[in-house]
Amino acid sequence: MRQINGRLGRTLVVAAVLGAVVFAGGSAPAYARASTQGSDCLKVPPLAVSLNPISGPAGSPVLVTASWPLACPAKAVIKFRDSLGSVTWMEKFHIPVGSGGFAKIVTIPVNAAPGMGKVIVAVHYLVCKQDDCRKTVAKDSAPFLVT
Repeated sequence: MRQINGRLGRTLVVAAVLGAVVFAGGSAPAYARASTQGSDCLKVPPLAVSLNPISGPAGSPVLVTASWPLACPAKAVIKFRDSLGSVTWMEKFHIPVGSGGFAKIVTIPVNAAPGMGKVIVAVHYLVCKQDDCRKTVAKDSAPFLVT
């Protein structure tokens, strides 16, 4: 898990590597305010991603699951990195408060190189206390063998 600290002014920008999610407004957005409702967002358990199946040909559908037991809203990104290092964005979505996690079916890219690749999940969320917010990213990956 990686944490980046910052100050909340009139505009808050949350950016991810290779893409961006932007929140703007006159005060803390609902996304940020919701995370202040309890201490559940202050200590985050490690993100644990699992795949089913764990191998198959390029173009295979794969069920990606992860638990998110916290009471704060989050946004997740799923990517695939093949054995040659080529990265493909697969899915970007919100994880509703109280959902307990997510299960998404994604498709391994049809042009994925054979060999050991990995499905990468990054969950972005905010922890705020008054006007002080921290953008936090929980990451995990699971191996997938492209046959």
